[in-house]
Amino acid sequence: MECLINGTVRVVGDVQNVIIEAGQEPNGGFEGQVHVGSVGGSLSLSGSTAADRGPPTAIVVDYDVDGTISVENALHRGLTVYGAVGQGASITLSVALFGPVWVGQGVHGTVTCGTVNEGGQLDIHGPADGTFHLAGVSGHVKFWNGMGGTLTATAVNADGEFVVAGSAQGQGLTGTATFTGNVNRGGLIDITGSAGLAGSVTTANMLGTIHVATDASGLLSIGTLGDPNDPNDPNAIVRIDGGLTSDGHVIVGTALRGRLEVRGDVHKTTVGPAIRVGADVTGQIRVYGSLYDDVNEAYEINVRGAMPFPGAIAIDWDGDQESDVWEPGAVIRIGATSYTGNTWQARVYEISSCRGDMQGDWAVGFPDINPFIMALNDVLYGTSNYAAAFPGLEGSMAFHGDADCSDVFDSADINPFVARVQTGDCDCGEARGNGEGADRMPPEELAALLAENVAPEQYDALLAVVAAAIDAAPDEEMAAYWQAVYAALTQ
Repeated sequence: MECLINGTVRVVGDVQNVIIEAGQEPNGGFEGQVHVGSVGGSLSLSGSTAADRGPPTAIVVDYDVDGTISVENALHRGLTVYGAVGQGASITLSVALFGPVWVGQGVHGTVTCGTVNEGGQLDIHGPADGTFHLAGVSGHVKFWNGMGGTLTATAVNADGEFVVAGSAQGQGLTGTATFTGNVNRGGLIDITGSAGLAGSVTTANMLGTIHVATDASGLLSIGTLGDPNDPNDPNAIVRIDGGLTSDGHVIVGTALRGRLEVRGDVHKTTVGPAIRVGADVTGQIRVYGSLYDDVNEAYEINVRGAMPFPGAIAIDWDGDQESDVWEPGAVIRIGATSYTGNTWQARVYEISSCRGDMQGDWAVGFPDINPFIMALNDVLYGTSNYAAAFPGLEGSMAFHGDADCSDVFDSADINPFVARVQTGDCDCGEARGNGEGADRMPPEELAALLAENVAPEQYDALLAVVAAAIDAAPDEEMAAYWQAVYAALTQ
């Protein structure tokens, strides 16, 4: 059947061969609707669908597509298939998608689409073990029950979303998704299915966000992480909420300028180092959990380039769990140097459990005064000087600054911190919360000690912190003590 029509075509049974010719937008376009039972042959729309005229859905298929559906120009209105796209079947949207495409019971064949434009939607429900070709993603692409097939696309553009969901066991990204272009700023790849990333995702430059809500047991391969013009790009983020498990590994082909966050553990792998970076790290690698040793691999994290400032790698990044460890035998390799434990001078950290340790050397003492003043000033006045000066330690700043073990980092921590500096005491326990455990030095002596260990550019911050200590004093005696310290610092 071949026709030129702008009304409604309804075929109750199976469509074998339908061609609809329509004009082009903005003056033409198919204004009607094709509503069929199933497609066993071919259904072709040679023009475009009118954007602002006609029913919201241009093509409706009540059951399965076992043949072909093709729209040769832009699809401005929707296409709905209540059944499945069978093996060997195809849907081809040659130019661009501006409206919604909805498939209810899975894709085993092929879906080919031009750019999914802003406002366009491609929603696949049911098993998706077919093949998908997308020119680009500026709108919304979502696999509701996992994606086990093969997908190729160019870029994920600003505000574009590629989502793989699924709450049932085994639903996640178990297939292959390859993005030959960039994930641009504002673009999102979001893998929220229960199986996490068990297949593979490959991108070129990554300027947006990749999020895996559970574990990654497959491959995440990125050309460059972060803006080439920004050596420390906080907006380019790869975040894995679970761990790198089984054969899970992340490869950054060249430089890492953004943030790579693994919020669980980094486990053993049979496919080489769990995290590999081909060039320099000037961003951060953050492992919130443990770094475990793989006896079959020389390195667990391998950076082939250097790690100049402000690059940093932190194990137990947030300092939240004492059970999170850098396991003996696990190695971080940067260039030609291997690190087997905390090396704070190189910004390769296993975050310490020592309260008051503000520079990451697993001890509390006079050198911690300057970073403590900087950090508390950030908390009190909303600045971010500590994060800039001590990259890799900002996640544990509140833990280490909480000298009174109250679970809050604030002005009440000043007295206990001073006591810890005098005694070197790292632990929480009785009498430590109020700053006891050390003889209180004369205020003039404390003022001299503070002034000696605070950088000149932080002197105003020191005065602000001492003023806060006066306001937070628990009694008149302590307030008078800190007033004397302030007077000694300002005379």
